[in-house]
This record gives sequence, C-alpha cells and structure tokens, in this order.
Amino acid sequence: MRRFLLGFLLFVVLVVSVAACLAYREVIRSDYQARYFSRLAAQLTFRVAPGPSDAIAFPTAGPYDLRLGYTSLPELVKRLAARGFTVVEQARLSPKHQELVAKGIYPIYHEKAKSGLTILDAHGHELFTSQYPQEIYDDFAAIPPVVVKTLLFIENRELLDTRYPHKNPTIEWDRLGLAVSDMLIAKFLPGHDVPGGSTLATQIEKYRHSPEGRTASPTQKAIQMASATLRAYQDGEETLAARQRIVTDYINSVPLGAVPGGGEVRGIGHGLAAWHGASFRAVNLALADLTHLESASADELAQKALAYKQVLSLFLSQRRPAYYLQQNRGALRELTHRHLGALEKAGILPPRLRQAVDAADLSFKAGDVRFSPERQNFLERKAANAVRVHLLSLFGFDRLYALDRLDLTVDSTIDFSTQRAVTDLLKQLKDRDFAEKKGLLADRLLAHGDPAQVIYSFTLRERTADAAELRVSADNVDGPFDVNEGGKLELGSTAKLRTLVSYLQLVEALFGRYGALDAAALKQVEVHPLDRLTRWALDYLATAGNAANGLAPMLEAALDRTYPASPAEAFFTGGGQHHFNNFQHEDDGRTVPVREALRKSINLPFVRIMRDEVDHLIAQRLGEGGARAMLTDPADPARQAYLTRFADKEGKAFLGRFFLKHRGLEPDAMVEALLSRLKPTPRRLAAVFTVLYPDGDDGAFKDFAAAHGRGGEPRALAELRKEGLTLAERGYVAGVHPLELWLVSFLMRQPKAGFAQVVEASAGERQAAYAWLFGSKSKDKQDRRIRIMLEEEAFQALHAKWQAVGYPFGALVPTLATALGSSGDKPAALADLVGVIQNDGVKLGLLRVRSMRFGAGTPFETALAAHGAPGTRVLSAAVAGAVRGVLRTVVEDGTAVRIKNVFVGEDGEPLAAGGKTGTGDNRFGIFAPGGRVIESKAMSRTATFVFFLGDRWSGTLTAYVPDAAAVNYNFTSALPVQILKILAPRLTPLLTGRPFVGPPE
Repeated sequence: MRRFLLGFLLFVVLVVSVAACLAYREVIRSDYQARYFSRLAAQLTFRVAPGPSDAIAFPTAGPYDLRLGYTSLPELVKRLAARGFTVVEQARLSPKHQELVAKGIYPIYHEKAKSGLTILDAHGHELFTSQYPQEIYDDFAAIPPVVVKTLLFIENRELLDTRYPHKNPTIEWDRLGLAVSDMLIAKFLPGHDVPGGSTLATQIEKYRHSPEGRTASPTQKAIQMASATLRAYQDGEETLAARQRIVTDYINSVPLGAVPGGGEVRGIGHGLAAWHGASFRAVNLALADLTHLESASADELAQKALAYKQVLSLFLSQRRPAYYLQQNRGALRELTHRHLGALEKAGILPPRLRQAVDAADLSFKAGDVRFSPERQNFLERKAANAVRVHLLSLFGFDRLYALDRLDLTVDSTIDFSTQRAVTDLLKQLKDRDFAEKKGLLADRLLAHGDPAQVIYSFTLRERTADAAELRVSADNVDGPFDVNEGGKLELGSTAKLRTLVSYLQLVEALFGRYGALDAAALKQVEVHPLDRLTRWALDYLATAGNAANGLAPMLEAALDRTYPASPAEAFFTGGGQHHFNNFQHEDDGRTVPVREALRKSINLPFVRIMRDEVDHLIAQRLGEGGARAMLTDPADPARQAYLTRFADKEGKAFLGRFFLKHRGLEPDAMVEALLSRLKPTPRRLAAVFTVLYPDGDDGAFKDFAAAHGRGGEPRALAELRKEGLTLAERGYVAGVHPLELWLVSFLMRQPKAGFAQVVEASAGERQAAYAWLFGSKSKDKQDRRIRIMLEEEAFQALHAKWQAVGYPFGALVPTLATALGSSGDKPAALADLVGVIQNDGVKLGLLRVRSMRFGAGTPFETALAAHGAPGTRVLSAAVAGAVRGVLRTVVEDGTAVRIKNVFVGEDGEPLAAGGKTGTGDNRFGIFAPGGRVIESKAMSRTATFVFFLGDRWSGTLTAYVPDAAAVNYNFTSALPVQILKILAPRLTPLLTGRPFVGPPE
C-alpha cells in the first residue's frame, strides 16, 4: 500500500510538472493560442455587396470610431436618404464575425493609421484631402530604432522577442505582475507611481474603441484583450509582423491631450508639433543614426539630445496627458529626468547622449498656438470648400473640424481642369500688367482703382437629366469668404430680372382670372383706381380677344407695354419721398417698352413697373374684407387697425434705437445722454423730471435742475404738474421723443431688463405716443402712414413670389428701390433663377456631390449615390419662355453684347446666350431737406453678370470691392462680361465635351 501511494504521488507530481511546463511553454511561446485564435480570426471576415446590408454592425463608442464617423453612420445614412441619396453598396459581416461582435468584441480588420475626408473631382482627380494624423510613420522600418527601444522599455519590453514567432502580444506576464504589486504598494504609499499593466496591443484597443478611451470595468478589459488577441492573429499564426504593426500604430496614434482651439493631439508626430513646436522630419533625421556619437559635434549632439528628450517626454506623458502637458509641465520634466538613468543602464541611451539629454531644455509651445502642419490654401480649394460646406449641411454638422476627420471619400461634380484654369486667370487679374494686356484698363472697366483689390467670383453649372451639377466654383480670395454664397450683396440691376419675373407672373394670374370672360363681362369688372396693371389686362383682353389667343401673346404684349424713363417724378416709397436716376442720361426723355428697359437696363421704367406691381397687390388687399373704403372714410375700422399697427411698429423701431443708446449705462449717465442735445430751460427740465421722478418734490427738482445747468425753479414744476400733460405732450415740451423719456424712466427702475421686457412693458406707451395720429384732423398724415403699412404688406406678398423662385433672404426692403437692387441678393441665388428660366420654369436641385463612400476597407463600408429627383415647377413654361427671350436680347444687342457668338457647343456652333447684368454702387448718404445729398460714403461696389449658354450651361461672374476702397472704382457690369469673354478659351474644353487631359501645369 505504501508503495502504491508513493507511486501515485510521483505520478501526480509528474502530471503537474508536465502541465506546469506546458503552461509555461504556452505562456512564453503561445503556440496553441496561435493555432486556435488564427483559425477563429480567419472566420472574422466581411465583404462589400450591392444594396443595403442586413449583416452589418456599427460601433457605438470609442474615440477612434467617433472621430472617423463609424458610430454616426446609421444616422448619417438615414439623413442622406432624406436628402436624395441611396445606399448602393455596403459591407456584410461573416456569421462568426456577427456573433462575436454581438458579444462585445470589436470588429476585426486592419485599422487605418491615417484617414480623413477626401474630395475627388468629376474625373477622379483629388481636389482636397485632410488626412489625420498628418505626421505618421508609414511602416515599422521608418521608425528610428532608439524610438522603438525606448517605447518598449517603458511599455512592453518583450513585445518584439523574435525567438517566439507565435507570441501573443496581448499579455506580458512580468509587466502585469509588476503592475499588480505597484498597485498594492500604492495602497500604503499614495505617492507611489503605478504604471499600467496593459500591453501596447490592449492599450490601442482601449483608447480607440472603449467608451471615452477608458477601461471602466473588468468586462471591458476582457473585451479589449480578446479583441487585441484576435487582431494580432488575423493574418495567421506568426505574429512578428503584427507586433511590429502594433508598435507602429501605437506611436502613430497614442492620445496626447488636446491643444486649446486646435483639437485633440494623436501620435508622436502630431505631439512633437503641437506641444514642442518640433519638426517630425527633423526629429527623425536626428535620431536615425546614433552610431557615431563620439565624433559628433556639440551642435549635432545637442540636436539629437533635444529630439530624444521630446520623444521620451511624449511617451511618458500619455499616462496623464492633460496633467503633464498642460497643468504641470515641471512634473513631466522631472519624470523624464528620472527615466534617463534606467535607459542608460539598459543600453538604450549611450552615456554621452544621456548627458546631453539631461542638459537639454524641454521647452513647450505657447498654449494658444494652433497646430497646423500645412497652411490651407483657400484660393486653390474654393471648389472643394464649396463641397465641404454643402457636406456640413447634408450631415447636420456645425464644424469643418469634425467633417474633415471622417473616413470618407466624396465624388464631386467639379471639373478640376476647368476649375484650375479659371482660378489661375482670376489670380492673374490682380496684376495690373496682365489686366492691361487683356484690355481691362478702360473706361467702365478698370481705368480707375487698383486691380489687386478687386475680388472676382465665378460659378458654372451644367444641366443634366435630373440636376444642375456644379462644375466650377472659383474666386481669387485667399481666405474662407465665399462671394458666391457667403453674404448679402447689392447686385444692382440684376434685381430687374426678379422684378420682370414677378411682373409677368402677375400678368399670368390676371389672364387666369379674366381670360375666359367675354368683352361685355370684362367691362363689368370693377377696378381700384390704384390698379393700373389690372386695368391694362382688362383692356388688352377686351381688344385682343379672350383665352382662345392663349397666355403667350398676352405675356409678349406685357413686355411691349411702355413706361417713361423720366427721373423727374418723386416717388413716395419706403416711408419718404425718393428720386431715382438712370445710368445713361440720354434715356431720361424716352418712353420705352419693358423688353427694351431690360435689354438696356434702364432704371426708371423698372421703378414704375415695381410700383405697378405694388399698387396691384395693395388694390387686391383693399378689395379683401370690405377694406376699400379705408382710404376715404376716416371712421372705417380697418383704418384704425392700420394706424394702430403703424404706431406699434414704429414705436418698436424707436425703442430699439433708444435701447441701444442707453442699455448698460448708470442712471446718471442715461439722464446725461437724454439731455445732451437739449437747451435746459426750466420748463423742459420740469417735463423730463416729472417722467423720470414722478414722486420727486421741489427740493429734488431743484437739485436735478442744478445738476444739469440751471437753477431750480419749483414754479415750473408746479405749473407743469397742474397742466396734467400726457407722456406725448411732456415729450413735446422737453424736445425729447416721449418713448425715449419713458425708456430711461423704465431702465432706471429695471436696469437689467432686456429688450423683450421693454417691448412688453411699453405696449400702452407706444400707442399713447402716437395719439396725435388718430385724430380726424390728421387725415393726410394718417393716409401717409396707412400707405406705408399697405406698401409693406405688398412687399411681403411680393417676397413670397421672389422666394418661390430662389430669393435667398427672409424679407424684401419695402421700397421701390428693390427693383434696382436695394434688397440685396446672392450670385448663387441668381444662378438658381436663371437655371429655372433656362429649364422652362422647372427648378432642379443643385448637385455638388454625386456619390460618397464611408469607411472604405472596413466592416462599416457604405457607399451612397445621389439619385435623380424630379424637378419642382416654380414658373410656368410660358413665363420662363418669355423671360428667356428677353434675356437673349441682352447678349444680342444689349448690355452683354461683348459675348455674342463667343461660346460654342459640341457641334462647333455658337451657343444661344442670354443673361442680365447689374452694377451695385452701395453708398451711405446723408441728405438735407428736399433730398439734397450732403455726404455720400462708398460702402462697396459690385458688378455681376448672370447668364445661360445654350440649354445646358449657366452661371454667374461677379466683381466686388468691399468697404471704403470702392470709392476709387467706377467699373460697371461691363467688367464681368468682358472677363467672361476672356475666360472663353479656358471654358471651351468643358463646353465642347473634349476629353479630360489632366490639370494644366
């Protein structure tokens, strides 16, 4: 029995020993793990197939997945579907891949070291790329050996042990044991440093894919380790290449805090520039060869030492980047110093270099310096920027920073060759010698002013079967401002095009209303005296016949209506009397048809056309709800309602002005500002005092009067109070607007009140301030105010018509000057309008992006394409055709005759061209009574030509001088027309369909 027990014990010891040896061998060599995990990883595949995928899983957290947009893809796809895009291809996970991802494993694939937004042109040429991180090692061989050795010494010493080809890089047992022991020591010595126990492989999984880049639970740690293991074996049992890739990925992507105003910092290359202001290339050159340190010069040694110290500090800072790199850089210097001895002892840092590293000054860049490895050339990238801004809208993003980091390739509609050619020309136009060579230093062109200060913007679109595709978007502004879409510009006579369109729309509506009536019925139609347009329509239909003749002849007749071009008439509009002038005074005595007024861009006929439109809309409003008697009957309820609205509206306007004047001031300062323009008589001061201090006694008034330049006279106060004057009357006595008096009184008692509170509290006072307006003796004044309100309502109705055909702003300025451009516009919006006219009244969507591919080469790969959408009819074909015919005359023998027969199509024949010119001389004027100009200050100058070429091409060309420099120029719309002519050779390859031959050198 004893012998049996001894034998059994020896057997157990043997089995345990063998198991221990096998376990130890497996821990060191990982042979069985390699076999198992490589087979499992081989099943974790994905493929891309047509259509939406039913076997795809998107990550929901992780800084890497968030930054590259993988987590956002489901929402982005949904949003893009609503904006006209369809999923045409998408990744499918293998069944085993789906199974493990469902259990929490991160998707297994070769992750990208560098990624970001790439925009291609219509032929696949790269327009823009924003790869991040910008500075990386392309492969393991590119990393200086001393950098690799230093990292492994600090983080993962056994990772690249070549003796064990199957080694699992996820766990380093001695490092893990050391980390556990350090944690135990830290329980008793809180200041003890505790380096992490994770290997580089596990750290990468953590900071890329775990929520917020942290490990919040043992389960997350297990997921990180399992994912890292499978990723290491995805290419087979041997892992040396995978381990080298881990080193490379870590160095390229380790998180190193964030630069204020510049965003996150990832990777050593980025960190060197962001935190030390160091060149990635220079650091690598310095550290590439450390074999001849004994013969190195002092300067060379100092460069190598500083480069090494900067790299070492970044490796060490990743433990607590915000603390070491921003809050306590002294602690980072000390930590770096403490590691030098161990690195020297390990043979990584030669003694001479160690001494130099110790002496090197570890300096940091200023905290407010934004990292930018390359200056973005806005001038070169205007077309790409137009696409980027469009993508912001498509995705619902508010920052280009987030957009540019998406793993996304976009196929745009831009023609790079033409874009480059146009951009080059617009740049050259700034050179006076070039401008002179091109004949631009002439009257109405650039005879005056410096050509270098003129901004040019050009866009070209091509109409395809189901969209208008943007081909060129160029300007010569080396900055982010986009003249074409970026602001509100006064574009002068291009507004006549919008005025003409709305004029013909009103004629079309009259045809629809009365075209079917016979002559007898037409005579019975009651017409308001204001409504000249309806009167003309009825007379035309009675003479020319009814609907049998059709709409088109009536529109042509409307274009043949004549209007005087005389500037002698004063127009009551926008709340006052205004005079307008023609550009050419020889037109002043003429009466011209509408079509000629547009062809030659004559101002006064269009002011009168606009007046006809406004009066027609006012007459329609007066015919609603029995309001026709409002202008003749002082007791009409509608009249009182209009006057009340006028008092409320104008009162708010005055209060807004006064609020800006007084807000934030102390009470004494408000009173001083109130009285600054008054001659302080006792009666005036008494009127002010009674409003500001309604309970003030004689003594207080005496002090108040003395403080403001007069002796106190209590009698004046008593007499004023005895009179019982209203607020309006006290304002009149004081010589101050009653609402300013009230506002100062209100703010003295409620100094923190906002304007909304002021408006709410002043409802009664606004009406009381205009009590004089409601008396029947003021009928003429009432009529004038009512006319102002009616005109505003008419312009609201007119705005709805303009907006339906693409006017880009929320309101029109209610003045007849809107016909000449005072309401502003955008070149891009005008291009929309001329595209509608070219396309028989149908508005096509503007396409800048044909397709896009997210996450190419990843398990999240998703490709979308813009699908055709039917256009929206916003004008009748008849109106569009009539306007198109008039626009052609502008090129045939009007203000754009310079480009007649200049452009040819694919068949070599001249393209039928048309368009509208406009010059905006935007000035701030100060006028004397009677309208005499006392002072005129230039604010900007613009000249625009919006055009179409044939039935496919349309666009705009704008010249713009901002600010006061505009006073030096007298160019007109002849300038953009001439430049478009100069551009013709550069546009011809695109217009004629020649094959793409690459960008011009």
